[in-house]
Formats: sequence, C-alpha cells, structure tokens
Amino acid sequence: MISILLMKKIFQLFLIMFMGILAVKVKILKTDDVSIISKIVLYIFGPCAIINCFQTEYTPELGRGLLLSLAAGLLFQIIIISVCTGAKKIFRLSKVEYASSIYSNSVNLLFPIVTSILGPEWLIYTAGYFTIQTFLFWSHLINTFSGEGFQIKKVLTNVNVIAVFAGLAMMFAGIRLPDLVGAPVAEVGGMIGPLSMFSIGMLMAKISLRQLLCSPKIYLVMAIRMLVCPAIILIVIKATGMTGLVENGKQILLISLLAAGAPTANMVAQFASLYDDEASYASAVGSLTLLSCIITMPLLVFLYGM
Repeated sequence: MISILLMKKIFQLFLIMFMGILAVKVKILKTDDVSIISKIVLYIFGPCAIINCFQTEYTPELGRGLLLSLAAGLLFQIIIISVCTGAKKIFRLSKVEYASSIYSNSVNLLFPIVTSILGPEWLIYTAGYFTIQTFLFWSHLINTFSGEGFQIKKVLTNVNVIAVFAGLAMMFAGIRLPDLVGAPVAEVGGMIGPLSMFSIGMLMAKISLRQLLCSPKIYLVMAIRMLVCPAIILIVIKATGMTGLVENGKQILLISLLAAGAPTANMVAQFASLYDDEASYASAVGSLTLLSCIITMPLLVFLYGM
C-alpha cells in the first residue's frame, strides 16, 4: 500500500517537474532563473521545513527515535561511501561519478514523500540522515572536488544546520511558535518539494537526450546510487533487526532507507559547477537517477515491507 502511495506521490512531483521544463521551453522563464529559485529553496523554504518538523512535544520515545535515525544515518553513509570507494577503484569513476553515487537528495524530495505516505509528524525523523549528510557535504564532498578538507565554519554557519539546532533547542525547551508565525512557516516549508521539482525541471530543459545518455558509465552510476547501495542497506536492516530497537522503529528506518535510496543530490552538480568539473554531466546523472526513482523507490518500499 505504501509503495503505491509513494509511486503516486513521485508521479505528482514529476508532473511539477515537467511544468518547469515547459516553462523554459515556451520561454516564460530562462534556465538561468533557476539560481534564484535554488537560493529561495536553500535559504528560506528548507530552514522553514526543518524548524516546522521540530514543532512537536518532546517525549522519551521521540528522543530514542531521533537517536535511531541519527545512528542509522551515520551507519548508512559509512556503508555507501565504502561501497562507492570500492566501485571508484574498480571502475575508475570520475569525481562527478563518485560523488553522484554517494550523495542523495535527502531533503527536497524526501519531505513531501514522507508527509504524504506517513504524515507530517514523521518529518522529524528525516533530521538524522540529513544532519549526517550535511556535515559530509562540507567535508568529504568538498574535498572530493577541491582537496580543501573539512570546512567546519561552513558546516556550522549553514542555515539548514542552524535550523536543525534551533529546532532541536525549541523542541527540548518546549517552545512552540505562535500560530501567527508558525502557520506561515509551515506553509512555506511545505512548498519545498514542489518548488524543488519545478527548478529541477528548469535545469532538465537544457539537457538533451543525447547528453543524458552520453556515456555507458552513467548507467553504472545510476545502478550504484539507486539499486546497489539501497539494496545493501535493506539487507543490513533486515539482517540486524534494527527495526526492533525502538518503538515505531520500522517507520523510522523506512524514512532513513528512503533517504539512502533517493536520487543524486543537487549539491553534486552545484559543487561540480563551482569547481568547473563536468557540471553538465553531473546534471545529466542527477536527471537520470531522478527519472529512475519512480520505479526504484516504490520497489524498495515494497521489499522493505515484505
């Protein structure tokens, strides 16, 4: 049942993505306009969504669930990086291919999906995977492209990380936003998925089919990101019995599994663009993994529920 709901939600998000493609094709908008939308999503909608998901009463049960989601996020990322590092050596993956295999879109796509199939009260458990991945964005990912090493200042001053800490502080202190403020924060946060998909469509409008299918390795990267890594994590969850560690562990780990099995993160293309390293190829990889998720993610949920 959940896999069917997930497929419907992904299909709905894809319709929004095609609206973005159409808006560029008929010249209502330009592809360059996506940078403005991306900034809105990153610096306004994302933090609002994160703070809103922490607007709940803290309980010991919730605390245990958050610890499980954080531990799962760390474990799953270690597994993924290990698998992809091995694949990099065997198949001689480029920086873009290596990074695209590891990092998933664990916020923009996951928030509307979790809200639809489980409910908004479960959004808080997306924080574990997202927090771990954000730290890795500014350490492992940036080092992959630049060799600059861990950027602790950039991590701690990232507006989304600040939103996580602020949201946690308000939850533990029992601070709830008044309706006058909380309602618009929730409304804006709820728009992160549709607006992100619209902007992705705008980017896809400039990618030709030939570019999308340009290299056999693009299918290898898609298989690693969308099939191999999620399958290994699914086996780990099933084999270890992690779902029984806390109450509602099955639902919490489903969220972490969806985060691990999501398409390639937009941040990969952004870093590739920043360091002039196959940015268009990175966008093509991201687009292909996005297209494939309409099949792979519902399949993953179905296998998880067996």
